[in-house]
Amino acid sequence: MRIQEQPELFKDLTELPEHLQAPTWLWSGMVAMVVLGLTLGLTREAKHPGEMVLNCVFCPSAALYLFMSLVDFAEHFRIEKLLTGSYFGTAFVPIGESINHGITTLIIVTLFILARPLTFPLEPRDYVLLALPGLFLFFGIRDEVKYHRRRSYHREDIMHTVSHLSAGVMLGSYLAVSLVDWQKLV
Repeated sequence: MRIQEQPELFKDLTELPEHLQAPTWLWSGMVAMVVLGLTLGLTREAKHPGEMVLNCVFCPSAALYLFMSLVDFAEHFRIEKLLTGSYFGTAFVPIGESINHGITTLIIVTLFILARPLTFPLEPRDYVLLALPGLFLFFGIRDEVKYHRRRSYHREDIMHTVSHLSAGVMLGSYLAVSLVDWQKLV
């Protein structure tokens, strides 16, 4: 569906057709992940109130990102099977997109491994860590522009929007909680 040439006022828009609505199970799953994540964030040990706030931001965003990523992967496999008869074809999700997803996953895992309170002078691993969010942004934009904008439909669009927003919050809050030595602030 193309963007309309003539914009409409929000109040003039009609009800969203059912085939464009996100399924109830998806909304329910997203809410459940946020509640689960918030519960985890509230129960994680924190040395400082600021660290607890960041835990309550990180855990729901991480749970939501994981959920939406798994749903997105399942959606890719479902549509590939629908189009080609095989879950592991490359007609709907080209090999380059799968490689792109692998790279973004590797970036997140590497960030989680390298993150620690910074000490000065910075070590080479710290510079790598500080560059990882920029790399994640680059490959995220590449995924959206090169692959998703060419074939995206509303249901997949919702998944990617929520996934990418939660990833940004997850990475930012994880770095904020990891790069500060909270013990020194007590």
